[in-house]
Amino acid sequence: MGLTRAQGRQHPRHTYHEEELSKRGGAFQMAQLWVNLPRRHKMSEPGYQAISADSMGVVTLPNDAGTVRILAGELGGVVGPAKTFTPMNVRRRTTQVCW
Repeated sequence: MGLTRAQGRQHPRHTYHEEELSKRGGAFQMAQLWVNLPRRHKMSEPGYQAISADSMGVVTLPNDAGTVRILAGELGGVVGPAKTFTPMNVRRRTTQVCW
């Protein structure tokens, strides 16, 4: 999920998942990342980006060691879907357990 809180506005307090999930229950994962906007963008229109796991770029680590999901920025030519006001890399790495 991406949210641009500009013009000093609060984001709405509503749920960010499917209504069906509320009915049947189950696991739900969500993250919010708050980054201060550059001065020139402080009065921009607030915005929201719904970003699902299947829209993220995925990079497979060497030797099947795991994967990296790209939310924002770029890794190895794979670009994440989040639009940001400043360049940043936001990634989720999942690694295999090697015993």
